[in-house]
Amino acid sequence: MDIIVLSAAKALDYRTINPVYAIRIFDWYESCYNPRDKQLTLPADSIVVSYKFEEYDRDFYNQQEVSGHYGERIKKLQERAFNNDIAKDLITHFRDNRDGKLELLVHCQAGLERSPSVAQALNDLFELSEDYNIDRVRKNFIYRTMMRVGLEIL
Repeated sequence: MDIIVLSAAKALDYRTINPVYAIRIFDWYESCYNPRDKQLTLPADSIVVSYKFEEYDRDFYNQQEVSGHYGERIKKLQERAFNNDIAKDLITHFRDNRDGKLELLVHCQAGLERSPSVAQALNDLFELSEDYNIDRVRKNFIYRTMMRVGLEIL
């Protein structure tokens, strides 16, 4: 399976004739750079799923000195953070719906943190492509959470 990781703007311009499993990751705030109302132009037999989360590390924000610094804002940050439930949903939906898809397209606003982390974790869990490898994301919270949850449920 080919893995394509793009920014939101580049994903909107992306074209292919292959069936795609697309994961769209949105911010919690509206942004002209990551418009939710714009549709991807993909073949009819493609699957498009959308998620809304930030790359906040819940464990970091649960530390007393950090949560004390942020005060009441900490609850909002924690609600927006990537978590086990999102990881489980991403992994199980992909597992159950990837058959027949030749490409995995993952995009977030910039295509630098969330989407490469999700793509790398799915690649490592499902052995999608030998050619896809972004070592730098393997230490971030999203990747680590997806790997932990994936190894529990697969």
